[in-house]
Amino acid sequence: MLLRVFESMLGLPAGFLVPEERAVNRSLTAAEAELVRLLNSEFSRRGWPHRDYARFMRYGAVEHMKDARMPSPDEPKIATPAWALARAAEISAEMAGRIDALGVNIIGDIASLGKLPADGLDLTPGGPERAADGPDPAAGDGSAPMVPVEAAVRAMIGAFIAGGAGGQVAEEIVRDLDTRSLAKVLAHRCRRRVRRALPG
Repeated sequence: MLLRVFESMLGLPAGFLVPEERAVNRSLTAAEAELVRLLNSEFSRRGWPHRDYARFMRYGAVEHMKDARMPSPDEPKIATPAWALARAAEISAEMAGRIDALGVNIIGDIASLGKLPADGLDLTPGGPERAADGPDPAAGDGSAPMVPVEAAVRAMIGAFIAGGAGGQVAEEIVRDLDTRSLAKVLAHRCRRRVRRALPG
């Protein structure tokens, strides 16, 4: 839809813009999200540098897991609590009304932004706060989804690759070392080489 609308705005022929096959930004399953949550918690607990988070997690574990595996259709998806869906719809409807009042050219049905998803959720007071088939990782009652071994493996491989397990160039290895530490290492190596080179 986005490509076709963009084509019409630019006066391009229909079908001119083609999505890249690899450009897929799928959502994490409930189990994958729980794996990432646990890794994030452990990352913080160990006090690892924040500068390493993007490399190991965002562009390592998470990206590789999303790109390298395709979840089976029966893997539980993340379920948004019903109260959150209701609140989001309320806020969206208010925003849509303000945009509509601006008198700008709107493509599509802006009123749909304030509608609740028609997926059978019970939004009545006292009703369940999540989809019946959606596990709640935060419940603490054993309903947290089991992480598929393949997902965990893919995440770890991604972290290893991002961390340089496949080989790092010298610049990457010393990037996070301060000048004083580098100078000490170089001085130590120079002294050893001088000793080896001197006779007797």
